[in-house]
Order: sequence, then C-alpha cells, then structure tokens
Amino acid sequence: SLIYGRVYINEESYYEGNLYQNTFNGYGKFIKGDSEYNGYFVNGYKNGKGSLNYNNKIIYDGEFNNDLFEGHGYIKWVNLQIEYIGEFKSSMLHGEGELTTLRGNKYIGTFQGNEFNGQGTFYWGMTRIFKGNYKDNKKHGQGKLICKDGSIYEGEFKDNKKQGQGKMIYAKASPYDYDYYEGQFKEEKANGQGKMVYKSGRIYEGQFKDGR
Repeated sequence: SLIYGRVYINEESYYEGNLYQNTFNGYGKFIKGDSEYNGYFVNGYKNGKGSLNYNNKIIYDGEFNNDLFEGHGYIKWVNLQIEYIGEFKSSMLHGEGELTTLRGNKYIGTFQGNEFNGQGTFYWGMTRIFKGNYKDNKKHGQGKLICKDGSIYEGEFKDNKKQGQGKMIYAKASPYDYDYYEGQFKEEKANGQGKMVYKSGRIYEGQFKDGR
C-alpha cells in the first residue's frame, strides 16, 4: 500500500509525497535546487498531470509521460516572454497549439518537432495576417497574406517567399496604378506569364520580369 514520506536524494534534492515500495508513486513534490515539480508519479517517473517550475526560467503545467511533456499542456519561457498552449510529444511542441510572443505576434495551428508545420495562421500584432501552409517554420505551399495597408496576396509560397502561381490585389490607397496582378511569381515579384489590371482599366497580359 501507499505510504507518505520524504526522501532526500542529496543536499539540494528531495521528494515528498506518496511512496510504494520505496519508489515515488502517486502524488508528490520533487525539489531539485531552484526547480520544483508538483504532480503525479508512476514508478519514480513523472506521469499524468503535473506542474514544473525550472529555475523560474521555464514554467510548464500539463501532462507528463515518463518525465517528458506529452499530451496537452501550457509552457512559458519566462525570459523570452513566449507562451504556448497545446499539444506536446517527447517534450516538443507537436500537434495543434497556440504560440504567443512578447510583441503580440501569435501563431495558431499545427506544430511538428517544435516548428510550424502544416496549416496555421500567423498574426504579426495588428499589422499582417498569414493563413496557409507552413513547412519548417516557413510559409510553404498555398496561403493568403493580408497586409496592414489592405493589400492581399493569395497563392503559392516557397521558403517564406511568394513563388509560383498567385494573385496580388493592391491596396486601394496604394500610390501605384495597379489594381491586381495574377500570374507567376518568383522571389516575391511578378516573374513569368501573368496579367496586370490597372486602376485606370488598362490591362497588360504577357511576360513579366522582376515585377515589370
């Protein structure tokens, strides 16, 4: 049966809580230096619900599996002022989640191996929004980018850049005569076959190079 006790590991580490056959089992507290864990143990490992404060630098509250963050949880990197709530796997951000930074930037979507991978939406404060596909933290594949001035790009991205087939609708307040461009992009600019429609009503259809 379970007993309650305190076990000293060394001068700065001890466990206090439920024990079974001299092993941490059930609910307990583990102190190691400036780090503290409060939660459940199975056979000496953190398993189930718990909260970990690591030297006041990393705070985690959520599910554990054999000492690793696994399942649903919340983590805050105190010095960086970055917060994440969502799914974890092997102590990495993995699955659906929401990441927020000090500057108010926010990503909501799919993570894989600590990086944006799959469908997601990124908000740069109140200035820009991207909704689409990510690969290794970069915009890659189909997506839609809405800028602060009201201009909108919808189409293909590669390695964080507009590349492939897409459509750029220019802001109404833009000083340029452009209404929209539809066609091929390369390195963020109109390159290849495309069509430019001007605010004046003029239309040019043909080959473009570096936006012209």
